[in-house]
Amino acid sequence: MAKGPKPSVKVGDKFTTKEGYEVEVVEYNGAFDVIVKFSNGFEKRVESSHLRHGRVKNPFHRSVYGVGYYGDGTYKAKSGGKHTRAYRTWLNMFVRCYDEKELKRNPSYKECYVCDEWHNFQVFAEWFYRQPNHDKQGFNLDKDLMVLGNKVYSPDMCSFVPPQINSLLTDRSLARGEWPQGVCYNKNHKKYHAKVNTGSKNAKYIGAYSNPEDAFKAYAEEKEKFVKRRAEEYKNVIHPKVYENLMLYKVKPAQ
Repeated sequence: MAKGPKPSVKVGDKFTTKEGYEVEVVEYNGAFDVIVKFSNGFEKRVESSHLRHGRVKNPFHRSVYGVGYYGDGTYKAKSGGKHTRAYRTWLNMFVRCYDEKELKRNPSYKECYVCDEWHNFQVFAEWFYRQPNHDKQGFNLDKDLMVLGNKVYSPDMCSFVPPQINSLLTDRSLARGEWPQGVCYNKNHKKYHAKVNTGSKNAKYIGAYSNPEDAFKAYAEEKEKFVKRRAEEYKNVIHPKVYENLMLYKVKPAQ
C-alpha cells in the first residue's frame, strides 16, 4: 500500500511566531487541524501553513499599548466586519489612558489607568454586556461619577451614562484661563461675568460682579442647582450611586 507524503509538521516540533512566542506541536490531525501549546500552557488549534510562517497569534499578547490583550473566550472584537461596541469601548479606555497624543490633547487623563482584570478584553466584555444602558445610543462609559474624582477604569467604578450626564462635571480649566471656574473677565465692562455651561450652544449667563470671588459664588450656586436638576431628569436611567453623588455635589471653592 502506497504511503502518502509525510506531514511537514509533526508532534514535538517547535516554531516561533511573529509576535516572538515559541509554540510546540502537541497534536497533529491534518494540515488544517494542528494543536499547539504556548509556554504558558495555553493550547490553540491552527493550520500548519500559518504555523510555518509564524502567523499564530497569542491571545495573551499585550498588543494594545503594551497593556491590553484579547484573551481566550467567546466574545468577539468584530461582527459583520465592524468592531463591536464592546471592543470599541474597551479600546477607547486604553487610548485615553496610554496614548501619548491623546494625553497631550486631554491631560486630565494623565494619572488614569485601566485595572489589571480589564487588560483582558474577554473579562471586560463579560462585564460590559451585563450593564444597564450599554446598548443605548449615545450612552458612554464613565469612571468619574460613581466615585467623584476617580482615576481608574474598573468594574466597581464605572457605569454607562447619557452625554448630558457624562459632561456635567467637566472642568474646562484650560479654556477659562486664570479665573475661577465659571468666571470670565469682561474688559469693556470691567466686570467679572458668571456663566454656567448647560450643554446648549451658549452658556447660561448668571450676572456681572465687581470681583471674581462673588462671580464664582454665584456660579457655584447655579451650577449645583443645575446638576441636581439634571440628576432628577435622568434618575431612572443612571446608576443609583451616580444619582446620589450628583445630588450631593458641591463646586470646589475657587483657588
